[in-house]
Amino acid sequence: MSGESGQDLPDASRLEKLAGMAKGFGGLAATSAVQGIIREQVVALLNDHDPEELRQYIIVNYPLVREELPAEYKRVISNVGPSLAGQIEAAVTPEAIMTWLRDPEEWMDDDAPEEHLDQIRECARIIEETPEGERWLQAQVVEIYGLAGVL
Repeated sequence: MSGESGQDLPDASRLEKLAGMAKGFGGLAATSAVQGIIREQVVALLNDHDPEELRQYIIVNYPLVREELPAEYKRVISNVGPSLAGQIEAAVTPEAIMTWLRDPEEWMDDDAPEEHLDQIRECARIIEETPEGERWLQAQVVEIYGLAGVL
């Protein structure tokens, strides 16, 4: 189940529009939209793997964001990152990602199937219960920061 299926990742044209909005206007609306895109990407990447595979990625410290985030998303984050670096750094943290994973009903559509929500929650449980899970998640955040020009 691994790989760059990308079927759950946000539409690249939406990312391009956000890139233009962030460069042209910046501000809270662009920050919120970019945070939403990053949240969707991170959750989709984690959720694209079965639980045992995710656990193994943590154990071997696999750079999931670096290796599996599609190039077009990396490019757009790199483009908007410099103008929103501070906001991205404040909004995209290991703690925020764990909140997204623990409470997906807070940000997902109301019609999301319960099985999908449960699978997302399972990602949080695996990260929490796997030795080095917290450090692995921090490394994924550092990758996002690197793309966004935060570092």
